[in-house]
Amino acid sequence: MCFSQGINIRHLSPAACVCLKEIEYRDTKFRERKLYTAWDNLRDEKIFFAGVDMLESFGIPPSHLRVYMLIGYDIEETWERIWYRFNRMVERGIEPYPMVYDRARKDLLSFQRWVITGLYRIVPWDEYRKSTKSPESVQAYEAAN
Repeated sequence: MCFSQGINIRHLSPAACVCLKEIEYRDTKFRERKLYTAWDNLRDEKIFFAGVDMLESFGIPPSHLRVYMLIGYDIEETWERIWYRFNRMVERGIEPYPMVYDRARKDLLSFQRWVITGLYRIVPWDEYRKSTKSPESVQAYEAAN
């Protein structure tokens, strides 16, 4: 089964975790174990990671999570906040999947491409050669790392 539209990790219950553990969930190509969810707002950090912890306590590792992260929507969002969410997920073994709201933001599209292709695993952002990166994104990356 593929839950590509995502489960709401903020409303998980132990009973739901038991059921998810029993389901043969897969990615959209049915090649690997993946559950999809989202972390769009920094203010949801505590409840998001409570859901991650609950899944893990029932035997579903964070590495099975592909997390949609909406970027470019929140008017209070900064590159520091984007990097913070990204780094928190990567630290836990979660696969981030940036979703760019404002498609006119070439710097966000560049970040999305860098993450989705998996280049972040081998090429640091400040070394990623893309003319559409913004100086602000590089400064925030350097401050976060």
